[in-house]
Amino acid sequence: MAKQQRIKAERAFVEDKEQEMYDAVAAAINVYHNVLPRERASQVVALLSEMVEKDEEWTTYEGGPVPPEPIAPPALTSLDPSTAVAGSTADIVMKAIGTGFTPSSIIVFNGYAEPTTFVSETELTTGVKPSLFVVPAVCPVSIHTNSLVTEPIDFTFTDAAARKAKVEEEPEADERKGKKGRDK
Repeated sequence: MAKQQRIKAERAFVEDKEQEMYDAVAAAINVYHNVLPRERASQVVALLSEMVEKDEEWTTYEGGPVPPEPIAPPALTSLDPSTAVAGSTADIVMKAIGTGFTPSSIIVFNGYAEPTTFVSETELTTGVKPSLFVVPAVCPVSIHTNSLVTEPIDFTFTDAAARKAKVEEEPEADERKGKKGRDK
């Protein structure tokens, strides 16, 4: 009889610890809703489950486990380059410059996730194909890091004909200036 009571008491203790763990995780996740990524929340649950199995204690604040530091949202400050000539056959490498980038950050160009290279916490790169745009266009570019998204910055495809006309006008103007200089 004593053995059965001891088993019941142990089972109740484990159930109480498990309930305490689930309540603590729920409190931590609710406080950091939309800041604590799902992967991080899963890590917290796994860590606390392991601690309950080992009957270890965890540090708490206001009844919940100490959550990881909140993740600062990424910020996109500029693109280099930020323009290209529509229809150009030369592909370019665009740098996204900002803060808070991680290896899981993705450049979203005109609504499409692009193959992204993580360079540092302040720089990401991707390839841009101006040949895909045959007319001038403005494409929003943003950075997605898990569920966090930056404000977009525009990448502009300029008109090839207008650019060519402008380039052709400039040498003529320079030639006229030169002739005037010689005529004097």
